[in-house]
Amino acid sequence: MNVTPSVNGVKIYNVSMGKSLPQWIKDKKNKSGSLKKDDEFRRRIELIQDFDFPTASQKVKATPDGQFVVACGTYKPALRVWDLEQLTLKLSRNVDAEIVDFEILGQDWTKIASLRSDRYIDFMSSNGVFHNIQIPRTGRGLCYDRENCDLLSWGACGDVWRINLEQGRFLSSIETELDNINCGAINPLHQLMTFGGENGVVQCFDPRIRTSLATKDIRAYLTSHPEYSDVLESDPEITSLHHHTNGLVMGVGVSTGQVLLYDLRASEPLVIKDHRNSMPIKSIEFLEERRVLSADSKGLKFWEQDSGKPVAAVECQSTVNDVYHFPGTGLFLTANEQEKLMAFFIPSLSPAPKWCSFLDSLTEELEEDQQSVFEDYKFITREQCEQFGFANMIGTEYLKPYMHGYFIGIKLYNKLKAVTKPFEYDGYIQGKVDEKIKSQETSRISAEKKKRSQPKVNVSTATRLAGDTSKYSDVSQNLLSDPRFKELWEREEFKIDERNANFRTKNIPKVTQQQIEQHFEPVQEEEAEQHEDVAPVDPGEEKGFYELKTGYTLKDPLLTQRQRKMSFGARVNNVEHEKERSIKNYTGDMEMRFTPQDVIRERREKKQRERKEAEEDRERKKTKRGVQELHLGFIDVDKKRSYRKKK
Repeated sequence: MNVTPSVNGVKIYNVSMGKSLPQWIKDKKNKSGSLKKDDEFRRRIELIQDFDFPTASQKVKATPDGQFVVACGTYKPALRVWDLEQLTLKLSRNVDAEIVDFEILGQDWTKIASLRSDRYIDFMSSNGVFHNIQIPRTGRGLCYDRENCDLLSWGACGDVWRINLEQGRFLSSIETELDNINCGAINPLHQLMTFGGENGVVQCFDPRIRTSLATKDIRAYLTSHPEYSDVLESDPEITSLHHHTNGLVMGVGVSTGQVLLYDLRASEPLVIKDHRNSMPIKSIEFLEERRVLSADSKGLKFWEQDSGKPVAAVECQSTVNDVYHFPGTGLFLTANEQEKLMAFFIPSLSPAPKWCSFLDSLTEELEEDQQSVFEDYKFITREQCEQFGFANMIGTEYLKPYMHGYFIGIKLYNKLKAVTKPFEYDGYIQGKVDEKIKSQETSRISAEKKKRSQPKVNVSTATRLAGDTSKYSDVSQNLLSDPRFKELWEREEFKIDERNANFRTKNIPKVTQQQIEQHFEPVQEEEAEQHEDVAPVDPGEEKGFYELKTGYTLKDPLLTQRQRKMSFGARVNNVEHEKERSIKNYTGDMEMRFTPQDVIRERREKKQRERKEAEEDRERKKTKRGVQELHLGFIDVDKKRSYRKKK
């Protein structure tokens, strides 16, 4: 069983994914080990045994009593029946030609009519094929009118052939205005017959008369629609029809990938759902809670009947030929261009059928025990690698590069972290205790009215957001009051480093008029024109001209004040005051400074002397203290003499 999250978080379980038992046994012949130790084999779920065909399957349906599943496929062409009570194959019946479509005539599998590609219709019973009948043209579909016992067939012409099973003979055909009929359906409530053709027209008939009741040109409507007139790659053909059980709503699928829902009493469609892949619609089903299932050759789409809003989607690995939905459940069967018939279960739509009710408990267990792909790994950045001492492991098999960091095994991570930071857990426990104490203190009842809590961290950022008057001011206020960002103003881990170069680059403070007047003096326009570096001013724009005040410098972009208390000679000899930054985008008096060559030479000699003195100090500190330093005497053991240092 495989789970795939779809749109809106709806989980879709593929209960047919994986290998069957014979395939597993064949694969294990060339490998050592037992199937008991194979975790993937133990987790497999085979919903129905031998639920497949040798090559592909064409159609799949269930009997009205819900006890059997019938499907046709190739190759060899065959019709197979599965018993849902035993969850196994009941019978497989080979036929002379490929089956195009079939209809279940009774409540169980004992009466089936199948349409073959060689223009024959076979009537099958529990004992086998007891009769067949030939139709005039190659057939494309079958439909059974249970009220009148009429079996309807259509194909590469505009006529619908009627076979009355009670009388055992052909009745007069229904003549339509369609070129070639692709599909047909009978309303389950009032037996209204509808047929769709290659010319994009849907025609409705009453079974009591042989004249058309209504005709709807779907091709003309889509080609004239402003939303679809430019995106249609070909002329739309009717490929699928289906009626709702309420007898009023009809679904029409076309070859260009659109599904139109019509009310039989209205001329305009209620909803148009576009699959956006230009592939013909294979099947349409109406589900519970006013939802619709539409299938094309790539997959299944679930959407709302009233608005067309998507609910879920299933993408199949092979081409889809047909879809069957068990009424009142969340189980779907698909016939595909592969050996297996696929089964999908969506618990959020409806529960599982009675014959496979164990799927409900299995899906609940999978949701509880679902394991993430990276659950056994820890993601760390390069800075964390250097912080924890993992930098020497970069490039080895223990660190797997991923995006802006690495994945490391969680067990190895815990071991290395315990060695590098053995007391981190104690600090973590102490931090939790402090947080608990603070929360208890703040939760005490106070006699005074509580004021709005001030942020503990990122105070300047909160103040800036509170005073935001731009068009995004509502977003800033929501950021302060949104509980999702509550920890941004409380925890030290989320403190913003405003001294960071990236932060200062992206958050340049605005220069106010008060700051300009504090650091600059206004000048007349005539005086400003004398400066060559002043940008030209538009005639319609009012601008003021200012000159830098005495005692201020533009060294810092934030216009900080620096009093010039040092003399000229002191500024020349002080290295710190000679590191001037380049001044750009500012107007005012400019000052240039030159350093004499002899001053540079004196600085170089001074640095050399300081470096030499530092080396001598280091050598002096390396010498060990001995007896001479302590003014103590010593004895020469070899010459057996004693000496004492002179004072």
